[in-house]
This record gives sequence, C-alpha cells and structure tokens, in this order.
Amino acid sequence: MIIVHISTIVQKLAKIKNISFSDARANLAELVAKAKYQGDRYVISKHGKQVAGLISLQDLQLLEALEDKIALQGIAQIRKEDTVTLKGAKAILGL
Repeated sequence: MIIVHISTIVQKLAKIKNISFSDARANLAELVAKAKYQGDRYVISKHGKQVAGLISLQDLQLLEALEDKIALQGIAQIRKEDTVTLKGAKAILGL
C-alpha cells in the first residue's frame, strides 16, 4: 500500500524549477545531485517549450508504483464487467 501525505506532495511541488535545455546540459551533474539528495525537480524547456523533466530515482519509482496501482484498479473494474469493448477497456485504463 502506498501512502502519500498531502504535505509531502505540496513540498515537492514547491521544488519544481524551470530550466533551459542548454543550462541543464551545462549543469547536469549538479542538477542530478540536487534531484537525488534534495528532492529537487526540474522541467527542462527547449525553444520555450517544456520537453522533459528531471526527478530523483525515488520519485520515479513512486510514480511507477502509482501507475501500476491505477492500472490494477482499472483491470479489477474491467473484470467486474460481463463484457467490455476494447474502447471501454481503454477508457477505464485511461489509454
């Protein structure tokens, strides 16, 4: 079971920083260290458009676990149905 406290989410959202692609490339080692040790998160932009994010491995693992849980809940819902179309299954799974 995954339990995430609202205060933790708010703190992490406050740490999201925007950075240009060129600055990210020039400072990659420092950004990775800040993501790993301080929990900083970065949105990387190229030509003014957001193209990627940089987060800690711990945050990535949490995201993957949450995605898995959501998918399992969707599968459980599909199993409750007598029949489900492919379109209906995709809707339940958010695809």
